[in-house]
Amino acid sequence: MRYRFDEFELDCRTLELRQNGAVVSVEPQVLSLLIFLIDQRERVVSRQDLIEAVWDGRFISDSAVSSRVKSARRALGDDGRQQRYIKTIHGRGFRFVAELSEDSSQTEVPQQVAAPREAPPSSIAVLPFNNMSAESDQAFFADGLCEDIITMLAKIPGLVVAARNSSFVYRDQAVDVRQVGRELNVATVLEGSVRRAGDQLRVTGQLIDASTGEHLWAERYDRPVEDIFALQDEMTREIVSALQVSLSKGMGDKARLIGSGTRNFDAWEHATRARYAMFSNDRHAIRSALGLAGQAIELDAGYAAAYTCLAFAHWKEIINGWSTAPAESARAAKEAATRAVELDPENADTLVILAYLSVIGARHDDAMRFAARALARSPSDPTVLGCAAYVDLYSDNAVRAPDLARRGFNSAGQEGAFYLAIEAAAHYVNRNYDKAIACAQETLQADSSYAAANLTIALSHVENDRLAEAQEWIAKALSTNPSMRISTFSQATDYADPETVKRIRVGLRRAGLPD
Repeated sequence: MRYRFDEFELDCRTLELRQNGAVVSVEPQVLSLLIFLIDQRERVVSRQDLIEAVWDGRFISDSAVSSRVKSARRALGDDGRQQRYIKTIHGRGFRFVAELSEDSSQTEVPQQVAAPREAPPSSIAVLPFNNMSAESDQAFFADGLCEDIITMLAKIPGLVVAARNSSFVYRDQAVDVRQVGRELNVATVLEGSVRRAGDQLRVTGQLIDASTGEHLWAERYDRPVEDIFALQDEMTREIVSALQVSLSKGMGDKARLIGSGTRNFDAWEHATRARYAMFSNDRHAIRSALGLAGQAIELDAGYAAAYTCLAFAHWKEIINGWSTAPAESARAAKEAATRAVELDPENADTLVILAYLSVIGARHDDAMRFAARALARSPSDPTVLGCAAYVDLYSDNAVRAPDLARRGFNSAGQEGAFYLAIEAAAHYVNRNYDKAIACAQETLQADSSYAAANLTIALSHVENDRLAEAQEWIAKALSTNPSMRISTFSQATDYADPETVKRIRVGLRRAGLPD
């Protein structure tokens, strides 16, 4: 059977998707999902339906299903906001909604194969390591080890390394490394696993040629957990050797110091737990991150990454309205970020947090300077793209903010709600209220805890003279965060344009948010 819709043709016999006659590179699992949605287009397909059909009923996380739906949309030039082909039915599932025609003939269709991008020979994506420990709460440990290896490899001259947020999109998925190579434009892929039992650690790693699937290197390490830094050094050297990249004398030690920033295992473990908690938008997790980062600093006062994490945690408390003393939180965040820059001036993360804090302090010129420096160093890093979008939004330069935020979202994986929230706010500032509502609703579908998205919807309804709807969304925001007030929200959203500030304050008051 062939299905035709718009400029696309999906051939179920050859398992090929074509656009204007050219083959579109799509992973087989994504094709299976798309075919199932089309076959079942007369009804809403639940997540469990997809798991039964595509994954044979195996245990799969919601984020893995969402990632595959996102990949299918991306292959069709669609996204979660437009939903031209795959529509999300909130709380129920998905449905294929485009008009199509069917052809059961076997006539061959001439093909024009699109020329693939050629990946740099010395390039690598490090996929999230599988947590094989008996305790599920050890996932932070696997992530921390993986992230440090990414940071270490990225410091090696001549080696191109995919950003952490790009490679972590593939978390909890049975991946085809050739597909990963095509999507991230890398020549090699590193997979691994971590098993921690008491004070013992087993780490496995395998380096795979992304064009052929051939194993280039594999190793297993059994060490005490305190030897994790030496293990990281050894893995880095062996990976680099397998890639045949020149590694200057002493680079192993330099890479370790840049990657982890500490020789103290307890400090590393506390900071890694803090960083893992930071990916949540839950106020209790952020409060936990503050404590963990502070403990890491007590254990090693020269640990740059711990200061950066502490600054980010304070910033998250401020922007979410969770801080009871925003000015004090801003001061503490700036002190931590400044210390992080002193210890590691080349780290893009520290430039990002300084840009965020400059916005809060109404130093918009400084914010734009920090964001520009971060973009120059990491132009495709989603964290940097999100920061640049945020800075543009608040610095009276919101025209390009939606595009920057969407580019960050497309590479952000499970942390994508933040980018959608920024895009929604930018549409509001740009007076595109219907787009703002649609994008804010997409934000809440990705993460229902984003109270700020409720406020964007409420403000947009106010501008559209729909006060009843606006009041309903304010009520939802307050149910998520009962302490939210106009005063605290305004302190966390320091726009350069006073008219924008006035429009927000008046809108929130009309919608019913307490002063």
